[in-house]
Amino acid sequence: MYSQQSGLWCRSTAAVPEVVRLRNQRYDAGPRINQWEVEDPSSGDGIDEDEEDHLMGCHALVKTLQEDTDIRKYYKTKGALGKGCYCETFEVVPVHDPRRRLAMKIQPKKDAISSLPGREHVQMFRLYREILVLNRILPRHKNIAKIEDVLVSKNNVYIVQELCDKSSLEDFYPVADNVSGARVFKQLAEAIHFCHQHGVFHNNLCADNVLFAGPDFKECKIINFGLSEYKSKEATKTYKRFNPGDWFSEEQLNERQHVSLLNDEKDLGKILLSMMSGTATTIEYSGWPSEKRLGTFVPRMDRFDERALDLLSRIGPPPFGPEDEKDVLPVDQIINHPWLTAANEGPVVKNLDREFSMLRDDLTVLAKLFSDSSMTPLKVLTQDEELNEHYQILGNLQRGAFVTTLFECTDTATRTWRHAMKMYERKGDPSISPDVAARRPLRIYNELMIILRILPRHPFIVDVYDVLVHKNFAVVVRELCERHTLEDFLPFYRNERGRLIFKQIAETVRFLHRFGVVHMNLHCQHIVFVNHISSQWKLVDFSNALYVPTLAQYSRQDFDTRRWITPELSIMADDANPEVDVRAVGQILLALLGLRPQGADPVSQGRQCDAAALDLLSKIGPPPFGSHVGQRTLTMEEVCSHPWLAEI
Repeated sequence: MYSQQSGLWCRSTAAVPEVVRLRNQRYDAGPRINQWEVEDPSSGDGIDEDEEDHLMGCHALVKTLQEDTDIRKYYKTKGALGKGCYCETFEVVPVHDPRRRLAMKIQPKKDAISSLPGREHVQMFRLYREILVLNRILPRHKNIAKIEDVLVSKNNVYIVQELCDKSSLEDFYPVADNVSGARVFKQLAEAIHFCHQHGVFHNNLCADNVLFAGPDFKECKIINFGLSEYKSKEATKTYKRFNPGDWFSEEQLNERQHVSLLNDEKDLGKILLSMMSGTATTIEYSGWPSEKRLGTFVPRMDRFDERALDLLSRIGPPPFGPEDEKDVLPVDQIINHPWLTAANEGPVVKNLDREFSMLRDDLTVLAKLFSDSSMTPLKVLTQDEELNEHYQILGNLQRGAFVTTLFECTDTATRTWRHAMKMYERKGDPSISPDVAARRPLRIYNELMIILRILPRHPFIVDVYDVLVHKNFAVVVRELCERHTLEDFLPFYRNERGRLIFKQIAETVRFLHRFGVVHMNLHCQHIVFVNHISSQWKLVDFSNALYVPTLAQYSRQDFDTRRWITPELSIMADDANPEVDVRAVGQILLALLGLRPQGADPVSQGRQCDAAALDLLSKIGPPPFGSHVGQRTLTMEEVCSHPWLAEI
């Protein structure tokens, strides 16, 4: 597959070796992983749909740089974060989005080991495996630093990830107690269990490789999978139908069998000892330590209870834990230990009834309602003119004869990057509906809650960059897309490309439902393309969306319904019906197939369509092709599992 990234055509495989391209292609020898080549766009036929499907599970597409210095076209370095044996890490900001702060690990393709005879590919394969682990093998996990981008130049590999706080486990150890220690250790153990389920063993779990999302030590993030191992035979789960044979040779899958599968559990034991003792020493960076070297470690039993000590006796280094490492508890038993499953005291939920009561008359209260450590604070405007100090409006993005609420803008400071700006007025129009007008401020809060708190980032949901609030209005600055919507592209997508787009739409709506969000107003106008030549699109409007707690299968860690859901929102959620979204998806499928409900005989129209597509349409589409309102439709889980979508 080839993908155009900022004008640069590059090989877009998550695996990055130029020979690893096609699904089900196997290799008798290891892939030649010492080359990344820039492709000439004139030499190819554009995007290969088979390869695009093969890469559906990738979190980031790989960009290939002509020169090492080309990295400056994408990221600006703000400062050094650290240096290890294989790499240096820097804080960076994307050139196209200077408000974001990320971490970029720069690793040379060759090191000292690579210069030894017969060891030329050691470093290359290590890099290859690390990128595969982060970008293709492992799904996203809240306690694993999220990969954002991968770039490859002649001499270096650049892995861009979310930026964590500079505080590590070593900073946490002195302040850890029974409650905070159990919380953080449970996050670590569950993240390692998650890795093991997918066949990944971190193999270097220590204080330096566990950072925190913020200075409050509430959420930890595992980083640095440079020494990780992948054991396909140990995997009990796969992400997006990952097939090891497509990415590794048999030799690579079977090598290093001597590596202990208990290394991560032993490292967890060392971390628990350091946590209970309040200090970290070199034991975290070495093998199973001797009793002599542990003489200065004394678990602080004035801070930890007997359950913590019991877990230490089962996974800690001797003399605190088992003499034989084979007796160390596996991680699937660690996560079920009573110390971690006990009902530790829950988070304190602020009483914000006063703020909610003020919201109807003053939207600046939103800044207080959304004030917590998990996001950048909302900006408060005291005067109308203050908006111009932050952003300059360039034009109208609204389509049709509507009151303009959507603009193109640029930040006043640099006037370099363009964004979309959506305006929300506090006062609705009482002449249309007094009740709707009165609930307008709560609707604004509801939409912000959904896009800022409930939904994690998603490749097909528009990114929000900034929120500004004034007494009488709110402004959301978000990713700028073209004015072209799915409706504009319908004539061009009545083929396999349309099938792929529909699958992406269905999986995105399923994502919403899994997090308890019902869109309630899904149509082609809200599916906007990033540019007029790209297949990348974004869902841009959530003004009618509602949150249904009973629908949610997943939730972000920082989202507590007691904190965010008011009685009024619960009443509003009574109107939410997932079937509305399913039928809207059915309408989109009807349009993509080029069928018309009021057109000719449905049978004659359907002769031009795939039989499996018509079968799916019969279950979710509008009459006469589908079922009538009141008849059962599929769930979004069932839609995504339908043979017409499952086979691509």
